[in-house]
Amino acid sequence: REYEKITAGKNKFPPFEENLRCSDSYYVFFEDDIPSMMTGRIPAQNSSEFEIVVNKIINYVQNPDFGSWRSKIILCPDDTFKEARFKEPYHTTQIEGYCADKVRNYCHLDKIYAVEYPFDQSMNKPEVTADLIESINEGSSIFFYGGHGGYFVLGDEDYFRATRDISKLTNAGRLNFFIASSCNVGEFDSNVFQSLSEKYINAPDKGGIAAYSATRGTSGHWHCSQIVDSLVINAKDDIRLGESILMAKGGTISKSGIVYCLLGDPAIKLAIPPTYSAFHLPQGVDSVKVREKAQFIYSSKGKQNFYKNYFIMALDTDYSQIFDYEEYDSDSGWVWKTDNFIKIGQPIYKGVFSQNNGNFNIEFIVPDDAERGDQASLVAYALAEAQRKDAWLTFESLSNPLDKSYTLNGFLLVENPDEPAINIWPENKDFTNGSYTSSSPKILAEISDSNGINITNKPGHRILLTLDNAEEYNVTEYFSYNTGSYRAGSFEYKIDNIKPGDHTLNLKVFDNFNKSGQKSVDFKVKSEGDISVRNVLNYPNPVHKETYFTFYLDGNANVDIKIYTIAGKLIREINNQPCTIGFNKIKWDGLDADGDRPANGLYFYKIKVNSELDDETYKLFIQH
Repeated sequence: REYEKITAGKNKFPPFEENLRCSDSYYVFFEDDIPSMMTGRIPAQNSSEFEIVVNKIINYVQNPDFGSWRSKIILCPDDTFKEARFKEPYHTTQIEGYCADKVRNYCHLDKIYAVEYPFDQSMNKPEVTADLIESINEGSSIFFYGGHGGYFVLGDEDYFRATRDISKLTNAGRLNFFIASSCNVGEFDSNVFQSLSEKYINAPDKGGIAAYSATRGTSGHWHCSQIVDSLVINAKDDIRLGESILMAKGGTISKSGIVYCLLGDPAIKLAIPPTYSAFHLPQGVDSVKVREKAQFIYSSKGKQNFYKNYFIMALDTDYSQIFDYEEYDSDSGWVWKTDNFIKIGQPIYKGVFSQNNGNFNIEFIVPDDAERGDQASLVAYALAEAQRKDAWLTFESLSNPLDKSYTLNGFLLVENPDEPAINIWPENKDFTNGSYTSSSPKILAEISDSNGINITNKPGHRILLTLDNAEEYNVTEYFSYNTGSYRAGSFEYKIDNIKPGDHTLNLKVFDNFNKSGQKSVDFKVKSEGDISVRNVLNYPNPVHKETYFTFYLDGNANVDIKIYTIAGKLIREINNQPCTIGFNKIKWDGLDADGDRPANGLYFYKIKVNSELDDETYKLFIQH
């Protein structure tokens, strides 16, 4: 392809091609067909792209964004459908067997398995796309896709398309390592286009910190699964991206594996934290029952003592999910068969503990909607921000340290004397019923019950917001218990683009024994051009050095303040100040437009809201 002419004098490595295959591993085949060094490339087309990628790497390493997202791994295998037949179960079964089964005790798996999702009229699966974008934006250390794909897209069903979906990402600070076990997704050596992997890591403030994908056709998902396994399981050892790839390509490297290349820095250590066993049931207890107040004990072990904040999650028991596929039989033709994968249990408790003595107990009520089984789990993301250390903590059976799950079975007869108590505020806690809000208010809610709140997300027992008895919002996943509590908690949820007018918001919740409670609140939304200002004051007044202009708005707006002499001369403008509904204050340093202090005396000021001038004129005095 005459790469020599393109790269001449530019200090770049041309693609290394052999027998129509392209791989940077060829550069480091010092002995036999096994790479002897870590390799990685930044596929920038110009200095601007190069700067974007380098700055992302520097920020990822030097300014880590700590949070439970670092423990999350996204797994997305392709569905079974190909050539008008549901004949390819291996995408699901290989990623489940080669990867999910091996790392399940070392991280939080977000399984977005395409086999579970419906087709639309175009034989695509847009719900997979929506869930992928949402999960990526929440943050994850690894995003692993396995299945069919191409230069710009994952899946024949259009799961993720570079030109359409990368622009929707907002995961700055929570970048992932993108791994695509798929054909041509990383074809960086084209002279006419940029591949999906290139676009994914070149995107500024979003996408990936690195990408590992194939430059040509490939098959099977064992090779890429090995890399995920080694990165997650060996997180304690600070394993680098390049080291995990070297291990996967060690020994006899297949023709399919040779075409995979790393786009990014091979020396990067992923954000995924190390895993430690930390929780157990009390001595002599081997299971918990529905309606029981379950108790777990956290005991510190050595270097875990310095963790202070623990984000706890109790998960319902895992269970087997069956799916159908077709297989060709030489005697009977195409016949239907079944296979299965493990569904991760839903949260039954989410809460925060702050401790620095290294030992504490966790208590929560087991809900009626919990499944029964022997694969329930308790996990936590632990953080010591001052030391810049975090960890993923898991349950461990006292009788069998290899057992990371406990049994959830049986039922206790327990009284349920009360229904959930609810407080709800659109915008902020200063809201009074019937007041104005912005068109996109943040809904705040506090909920409590003596038996805790049902967060299993089961149909009929979800936490639901309903706007005007029409639009429903399932906000179950946003609820979290207060620090150290299993009875009271809260959530925040933003509703966008509510039309001007009068509205009613209803919140319905269930306690863990499925007794419901609800509360409604009325509010009003003004159109953008109809927002008014009231209670305008400046303090201090007289102004000796500086002052604050204070006022209330009944909607979000940009505000300008203009200050005049008594003769009407404009001496200072404070423009384009973004303000929110409710109380606001804007500082004036007491200087005029030339940076001088005005003379003592009486002055006037006026306020503009979204470029509309308020009719009122307000007075201030300057006295040095």
